[in-house]
Amino acid sequence: MGLLDRALHPWRRKRALQALHSGETPSRLLFLCYGNICRSPYAAGRLLVALEPDLHDRFTVQSAGFFGPDRPALPEALRQAASRDVDLSAHLSRLVDPSLLEGADLVVVMERSHAVGLRRTGAKLPDTIYLGDLDPTPVRARAIADPYGRSEEFLKATFDRIDRCVQTLASHLMS
Repeated sequence: MGLLDRALHPWRRKRALQALHSGETPSRLLFLCYGNICRSPYAAGRLLVALEPDLHDRFTVQSAGFFGPDRPALPEALRQAASRDVDLSAHLSRLVDPSLLEGADLVVVMERSHAVGLRRTGAKLPDTIYLGDLDPTPVRARAIADPYGRSEEFLKATFDRIDRCVQTLASHLMS
């Protein structure tokens, strides 16, 4: 999979950027990951930090997952996010549901299983992109890997990648 993802990344990135530039700029964004305790809340928080403060009232940025509602962010994620000026201390996970999806202009997923899970909700789906497709650097994999149960260094590398991808998204939203 890594070789294929590396080869397809320039094409996927171009398509993702074209999707962001076609039509109106999305104002209601929903980030999804499996448990909503690490990747998606961090990506949502990072986007708010990356956007110019006077633009915050133009955007609704939320996150959700497919498993286990009402759980706080991982302690390691809290620490790593705080070191990057993202406060996840009040975050509690929530489940994606049709009303959340129908209220979004753009859904941003971390991996293929999330895109597949969206189709199973039965909701009318908004535009959907993979966050990893926005990475401006060469990639080993399309997915933003799940750091749950992994080392602190793995989490840091995951957040570094989310930072790069979210910066690309923020730049589009502010243009």
